[in-house]
Formats: sequence, C-alpha cells, structure tokens
Amino acid sequence: MNLFKIVGSILIVICGALGARSVNCTADGVLSQYEGFEALIRFARVQIECFGMPCEEIFQRYGNTQLRACGYIREAVPLNFHELLDGCEIKESELEGVVRGFASEFGAGYREEELRLCDYYLTLLREKRKKLSDELIKKKKVNTTLWVSSALGAVIMLF
Repeated sequence: MNLFKIVGSILIVICGALGARSVNCTADGVLSQYEGFEALIRFARVQIECFGMPCEEIFQRYGNTQLRACGYIREAVPLNFHELLDGCEIKESELEGVVRGFASEFGAGYREEELRLCDYYLTLLREKRKKLSDELIKKKKVNTTLWVSSALGAVIMLF
C-alpha cells in the first residue's frame, strides 16, 4: 500500500510541475506575440522608408514564419493588415486594441504619415512589452509556487 502512495505522490508532484510549466509557456506566448507584431511594424517601416513600397505589397515580402510569431494561423499570405488580424489568434485584449488601432490607420496616408504612424505604434508596443516582461518574471514565480505547493499539499494530505 505504501508503494502506491509513493508512486501517487510522485505523479502528483510531476503534474504540479508540468502544470506550472504549461501556464508559464502560455504567458511566454503573449510576450512573443508582442515581439512578433513589433517586428512586423518595424519591417513595414523599413519597407516604406527605404523602398517606398505600397502597404499592400509589404505582406508579400514578409515571411510566413514571421507571421506565425504574430499568431497568424492561416496558410495564405494576407493581403492587408485587416486580413492579417482576421487570421490571428491574439492572446491579450490590450495587444489587440493596439494592433487594431494601427490597422485602422495604416495605409491611409502619405509616406511621412506612415512613418510617423509606425514610429508611434512601435514606441507604444515597446513600452507595453517592457511592462509585460517585467511583470512576467513575477508572474512565473507565482505560478510555479502555486502549482508546486498545491501539488505538495495534495501529497501531504495523502499521508
């Protein structure tokens, strides 16, 4: 009977550790999505500034793997920013608001206006990403502590 308790206890602790890892990976996914959209807007800015590229052609040059970092789940390359957002699974409402704000204004102005728009939203995304990354360290510690301690509490109740 003690062998079953020991094996059960080990399984509960392993489940607690895996649960903490799963929650922490989800939190990392939100941060990587911020970085993906930041890279996309930076790419769009470079294409507009250096090559004078129209907004519709920017997505044709941006790779599918980079679009996956933004949460894009479709196979076909999007033709514009609204199509990109329709095919994305955005994990945080604050990020979605910022990106939708950019999408509503992107492609409606001249070159200088587009560059200012990209600079503004890049600064906004950087600030939010920095704030999120600072919070993420604390959040990971809390998640790990809660999951592992609850697993250990269940083990203690077994004995």
